Amino acid sequence: ARFDGTEWRRLDTLPFESQHMYMGVLAEGPAGRCLFVKGSSDALLERLRAALAPNGDELPLERDALEEKVRALAGRGLRVLLLAGRPAPE
Repeated sequence: ARFDGTEWRRLDTLPFESQHMYMGVLAEGPAGRCLFVKGSSDALLERLRAALAPNGDELPLERDALEEKVRALAGRGLRVLLLAGRPAPE
């Protein structure tokens, strides 16, 4: 899915639950239906398969570099959340 400022319509929400450490939204936009999740790096990092460039292109995930960035930010006392998305069935 591309994030180019176009409108997305929320279809459903999966509320945050502490045992899962993420929340989700099913949305519909120019790329069709997509499932977006936001949550802790511990909950989502192992599930990621690719990265998204600013222009919307899919890039190989540099997992080691991402894990190091998360550690560096957390080491500065910052709360680190990840956002992930994928196409959802119609």
